[in-house]
Amino acid sequence: MKEGIKELKELVTFVAVLASAADKSTQDGLGYDDIGEFVNAMLKAPNAFEGIDKVGAEIKDLDAAEMQELKDLVAAELNLVDDKLELVVEKAIVAIVNIYDIVLEVKALKK
Repeated sequence: MKEGIKELKELVTFVAVLASAADKSTQDGLGYDDIGEFVNAMLKAPNAFEGIDKVGAEIKDLDAAEMQELKDLVAAELNLVDDKLELVVEKAIVAIVNIYDIVLEVKALKK
């Protein structure tokens, strides 16, 4: 039975929103006035960690459409101040997903 990627998407969203908040908040030094930047991320934290025990199974069951959905999710949720750095991070995430896809293909060949 196909796992889906609900829990993985919630975790990826939380990490992307948290990274975006940290990036924006630290541009002029982290201070009390930056707390508001983290509110959105903290609101996503309970959902992100509630089903974290299912993430491993979801990752093992990823297909091409789900990988594309995760790439699109990161592109939508990750919002860094430096657009060039954001593109590099998005490319790195795509590369990681692609490498994982290759690993799955190699495992399938061994079966």
